[in-house]
Amino acid sequence: NGCYDSVCSPVTISTISLKELSSTTSIALYPNPAKENVTIAFATEVKTGSVKLINAIGQVVLAKEVKNASSIEINLNAINKGVYFVQIENNGEKTVKRLIIE
Repeated sequence: NGCYDSVCSPVTISTISLKELSSTTSIALYPNPAKENVTIAFATEVKTGSVKLINAIGQVVLAKEVKNASSIEINLNAINKGVYFVQIENNGEKTVKRLIIE
């Protein structure tokens, strides 16, 4: 009931909704899990953007500029096995996807 030592504290719960992602932020990451290469496919062509591979402790282990591309392939041979986050920036919008490297 939220009461401790005869003191009650009210709790307010709010609902937060996320706006729908536009088709420009729709991104496919495959294969996932990946071994040697991963392909990042964009729903629409990226005029100018970037892709960053970030490890579990927040370090950027790979960064790549993207220009006039609907997909890119990244070689993972120099990347250690583990769980990573792929941060894609396109027209000021950031999208993050999880990637497992085996």
